[in-house]
Amino acid sequence: MGWWHARRDDQSGFLGMMTPQQLLIGGAAVIAAGLVAHYAPTMSSAVSPKPMQSVNGFGYLSGAMPEGLVNLPPPPAPGSAAMQRDVEAREAALRLKDRARYAEAVVDSDRSFPKTLKAYSCAMGMDVSEKATPRLARLLNKMRIDVRHAAGGLRDRYKRKQPFAVYNTPTCSPEDEALVSSQGSYPSARSAVGWSYALVLAELNPERAAEILQRGRDFGESRVICDAHWQSDIDAGNEVGRLVVARLHQDKEFAADLQAAKAEVGQLRAAGARPSGQCNGSRALANR
Repeated sequence: MGWWHARRDDQSGFLGMMTPQQLLIGGAAVIAAGLVAHYAPTMSSAVSPKPMQSVNGFGYLSGAMPEGLVNLPPPPAPGSAAMQRDVEAREAALRLKDRARYAEAVVDSDRSFPKTLKAYSCAMGMDVSEKATPRLARLLNKMRIDVRHAAGGLRDRYKRKQPFAVYNTPTCSPEDEALVSSQGSYPSARSAVGWSYALVLAELNPERAAEILQRGRDFGESRVICDAHWQSDIDAGNEVGRLVVARLHQDKEFAADLQAAKAEVGQLRAAGARPSGQCNGSRALANR
């Protein structure tokens, strides 16, 4: 059993039992309640939410962010039980450094759009790329802007230090440390993007939903293994991704692009498409 399976909190447990549709629609109250319960001792430290700024129309939402973002609790306070859980999760994750699961986390740390798409190819059962799936790639690229914008506003609000900055330790991608250390750790924009991708891909390819959603969870947890984020950053990032995807489903342009991507995926599946690279499930890698 991997370190994160022993440490699943209420939010993550609920995520694992829900279908993609339940995650988007029915899971809002349940997940919000789980997050509030998890961080209840620190809720009094929340600051008044600031309005999100426009992204000049480059995404789908143009600044029309989900209202639920204002209900996301603040990060754990120093000395709190929630902060202690973050420290314990970090210590457990660091013990994976000499295992194959760490190698997967290193791959997941590549922030380039092509590599992020490729991270889901095995779970999708086909290559996911700008060449192989141009309509899908366009959809994911545009929604990525909205997701990162939503996460960025919260990161600027809380300005939480990443664990590598607190402990002065290396991450999986040392070249990115100077950049990300100035951005704030909570919530994790990387996990928000990864989970939003997983939700949409699971909707487009429901026969492989279990594999895709697991890949999304693993993608976020790679950030803890890399010492780039705390576990609570990942949990909050996943909630940001879910909220943005739910809001995107109200957008007509997104809905049209989603249908085009669904047709593209369906055609590739009917043609017997398979991923071109070697596939190893992260569950199998976790305990090597």
